[in-house]
Amino acid sequence: MNNLKTIFKIAEHFDGKIAGCDRLSLAMDIDAVNDINPLNLEAMLNDLDGPHTAHDVYGIAANFDRKTLTLQNGWTPRFT
Repeated sequence: MNNLKTIFKIAEHFDGKIAGCDRLSLAMDIDAVNDINPLNLEAMLNDLDGPHTAHDVYGIAANFDRKTLTLQNGWTPRFT
């Protein structure tokens, strides 16, 4: 499966679960983080209901700075 399809499936799963974050914005953020810090997207997809994917998705939503395209607060995803 290509990365964008995988990213959109992950974002769809978390749609409506993160306050102030819609599916498209979340997908774009995951894609941007994947560009700067490659993620194991297939493993994330296989762990959608697990704590590690939730950690990464919620962490990206909370710690990714769209202006500087960097992860803030010393936070790193588990699926790198």
